This record gives sequence, C-alpha cells and structure tokens, in this order.
Amino acid sequence: PAEREAFAAALTSTAVQTPTFVTPADVPHIVQRAMQGAEALCAWPPEARAAVLIRAAEHMRAQRLALGALIVREGRKVWAEALADVDEAVDYLRFYARSAIHWHTVLGDRLQPVGVSAVIAPWNFPLAIPCGMTAAALAAGNVVLFKPAEQTPAIGVALVTLLHTAGVPPDALMCVPGDGQVGAALVANPQVDLVAFTGSWEVGAQIFYT
Repeated sequence: PAEREAFAAALTSTAVQTPTFVTPADVPHIVQRAMQGAEALCAWPPEARAAVLIRAAEHMRAQRLALGALIVREGRKVWAEALADVDEAVDYLRFYARSAIHWHTVLGDRLQPVGVSAVIAPWNFPLAIPCGMTAAALAAGNVVLFKPAEQTPAIGVALVTLLHTAGVPPDALMCVPGDGQVGAALVANPQVDLVAFTGSWEVGAQIFYT
C-alpha cells in the first residue's frame, strides 16, 4: 500500500514536457559533435565506463517511481508494466557495466570502440530497450546518438539526462528527438558507424540494406 500511495503521488506530480524535435538538416552537425566526443570517450578505461553505468543504475533505482510515472503518462503503460520497464533498464545498466570489464579482461586491446552509434528505439518499451542499446554502446566505448520513438520523446530525454548526471559526457551521448526522417538521416550518414534498432521488420530491412 505504501508504494501504491507513493506511485499515485508521483503520477499526480508528473507532467510530460515534449522536447523540440530536430530535423534531418540538423543531423550532420549533431554527428560532427559526436565524432569529437568519441575521441574523449575512447580514452576512458573500461572500469571508468563501468562505474558510470553503475552510478546510472543507482540513480535510476532512486527515481523508479518518477520514471514509472512518466512512462504511464507518456507511454500509456499500466502501473506494473511501467515499473517493470524501469527495473529492466536498471538490469541492463548493471549487466553492461559488468560486461565492459569482463570482455576487456578476455580480449584486452583487441576490444576497440567502433565510433559513433545511432540508437533508434521503439515506443512500446520506451525506457528499457533504448537503455540496453545505449548502455551496451557506451560500455564498449562508443558515443551514442539516441533517437527515441516520436511517441515517447520525453522518456528519451529523461534517460539521457540521467546518464549525463551519472557522468556520461554530453558530447558522448545526445538525445536526438524527431520523426522517422531523422532516424533515416542518422542511418544514411556515412560517419555513423553502428546502428542499433528495435522496431518493425519493414524499417529494420530498410536499415539493413542502407
């Protein structure tokens, strides 16, 4: 009962503020900024990247009800599913923090970042899935341009803000809210080295063949 009351209070106090969408014309400048951030993040040892992800998991756990309330308000999930989305995101942060150290121990200097990653997320799991894809890229030393689903951009902004607070440099992780054309511009940009996508088969096939 205490948690239900606290969550109800979080729902009451939560307002969804939709961020300003970028346009396809903005993408080249955003990618150039990310390339500059890549140089700094690549120099971080795996232990430092892991520590940031662990801090992010702690911040997310502390903000569980507020983030769950945002998922209910913007993503239209029921209470239990919204909180489960947050819990899964916390698990991803912890998992990829451990993975960063494990794979560096196994592979050593053979494990090298790819560069600039575009993360394109779905609306139905607006926190957990993009958190997993973003955490994986950051753990490996890549910078991330994260385009949340156009239906749930505020949740995307909240995720990026939390990761910045935990210590991810602003130029190493940027939220790029926009419609499908923005996602297509990220995929088509030759300086984007990696695309992580969850969504429809149709769009996935278009990305694969781009």
